[in-house]
Amino acid sequence: MYDDDSSLPYASGSETSKAAAAIARKGAAIMDRRVFEMVATAGSEGMTIDELDAHFGPLGEPHHIVSARVNGLTAKRILSKGPDERRTRKRARAKVYRATAEALADFDALHKRTVKRTVTERCAHAMAKLTRRIAKQATEGAADLPSAAEAQRLVSEALSKLYAALER
Repeated sequence: MYDDDSSLPYASGSETSKAAAAIARKGAAIMDRRVFEMVATAGSEGMTIDELDAHFGPLGEPHHIVSARVNGLTAKRILSKGPDERRTRKRARAKVYRATAEALADFDALHKRTVKRTVTERCAHAMAKLTRRIAKQATEGAADLPSAAEAQRLVSEALSKLYAALER
């Protein structure tokens, strides 16, 4: 039986099998992202499953996992199998896979959102740290400090400029 949101099977009527499939689904999603990022990074050169194996194998991912994820991403039209081939490490012929244009556009948008979120989190942390430092120095009677509001305005201004640069 197949669950509605996954192609990973489980034994019908078995709660433990269904739970195991849910765990495998999470692992498959993580591996899908890792495989896609590797292939997307390769650009127009693309990658063969053997080349992906060479990367993921030392990290403990067996061939059947890498191959299954490539086939799954191809079925979802996230990767495309090209007509061209390259030689594997054992000199066999292997098809080259590339990220589809639609998937790359989504990946670029996701990457920009991730960068923006990371920058926002780091700036918020820096702003909180700066505010605490100014408050501490103010209680100790330090002279010529900017007010907390002025410090926040300066950080917000810098953050706006950074966002504008990220949009380009």
